[in-house]
Amino acid sequence: MTRRPLPRSWAWRGAALLLPFGLAVAAFRAGVHVTFWGDMEAVGLLTQLYAAAGLFVLGGMDLGMPTGGPTAARGALWFAYFAAPLITTGAVAEGILRSVQPAWLQLRGLRQHVVLVGLGSLGTLYLQGLRDADARRQVLVVDKEGGGANAAEAEARRGVRLIQADVTHRRARLALGVERAAGVVVMTKDDLVNLEAAWDLLDDYPDTRVIVHVADIAMRRRLGRLVDEGETRVKAFNSHRIAARRLWTGSLEARFKATAEEDAVVIAGFGRFGQTIAEYLREEAGEGLGRVVVVDRTATAALEAFTEHVGGGWHDPRFVAVDGDVDDARTWEAVHVALGEAECSPSYVLGVDDDRTNLRAVARVRAEDPDAPAFVRCFHESRFIDQMAAEYAFEVLSLERLLREAFAEEHTTWFGKR
Repeated sequence: MTRRPLPRSWAWRGAALLLPFGLAVAAFRAGVHVTFWGDMEAVGLLTQLYAAAGLFVLGGMDLGMPTGGPTAARGALWFAYFAAPLITTGAVAEGILRSVQPAWLQLRGLRQHVVLVGLGSLGTLYLQGLRDADARRQVLVVDKEGGGANAAEAEARRGVRLIQADVTHRRARLALGVERAAGVVVMTKDDLVNLEAAWDLLDDYPDTRVIVHVADIAMRRRLGRLVDEGETRVKAFNSHRIAARRLWTGSLEARFKATAEEDAVVIAGFGRFGQTIAEYLREEAGEGLGRVVVVDRTATAALEAFTEHVGGGWHDPRFVAVDGDVDDARTWEAVHVALGEAECSPSYVLGVDDDRTNLRAVARVRAEDPDAPAFVRCFHESRFIDQMAAEYAFEVLSLERLLREAFAEEHTTWFGKR
């Protein structure tokens, strides 16, 4: 198992180096002599700096005993004599330990920590949400690829410990201190790896709480009974469902309650995000939902697959598919036909995976229906998108922000606070 270097705090190391170095220089300039070099005040600043730096060489530069000068200055130089080689020896010892990286050193002091498996974009967002909600929680990150740039940021800014390891290997799992952890969150890019790792962890540590991300919403539905009822120590979640819940509770629910008429919703893009929005509408909107128009190049096939995945013989005539390119004006003509004679302006959820397509679509929607509520999915927030939102009066659904906020809440539900 390969491990990355331990995170380092440059602030205290710099202070530890500067203190004896500065004291030595100050003592020389205050008039302290040394028996081998003589009057250090007279030799000049460069020589004084050189002599002070020489104290950090292993074995030390032999300057001789401090004599003369103020008593306090001689005491400061004696302190530098002892402190400088100790700092050097400690740095050498740490370098050896960092090259060997024994497991006990990585796990030293970890209690009630969270083990986070996977440091891709989703794992990084969870780590940010965790820090927002629970700043004192210790975190051990396990990543097969080492995390790349995300790992460097996590170590420097989030105060985590990071191990490069493959949790599908039992030897790696046993080296994570899971028996002392509050729980494990598994967020790699591969659903199958996530699920296998979750069950393997439970085999090794039967009393551990395991949170596992399942990106495939169809698989998440099929796993619902198994992970939520049969195996209560495993909690499976889907990031798009979290975002959909935030959209519903933060915006659509209030609109549906405020309008006496049946509401219509247009969902542009019927991938994982769009399907999750549709599922949430089906579960939460009830009788207040009049029509849902699904717009996608393969909307008919996607809606049929969605209906099959929902299961239970579910079929809702209020859900209508429009096949077409979101950038094509003819597609929007078909959308207006599918909406029929709506009693109020529909809500538009523009959730295509390409952010630029969503921005072009909202401009088209605004040209035809200036007052309709519009929600634009994007991953990152930016000043440009905020400016567009102000210009075209739409709400930005930043998956990055929604997930970070949701993860902060979910973390507290999963593990509490320290």
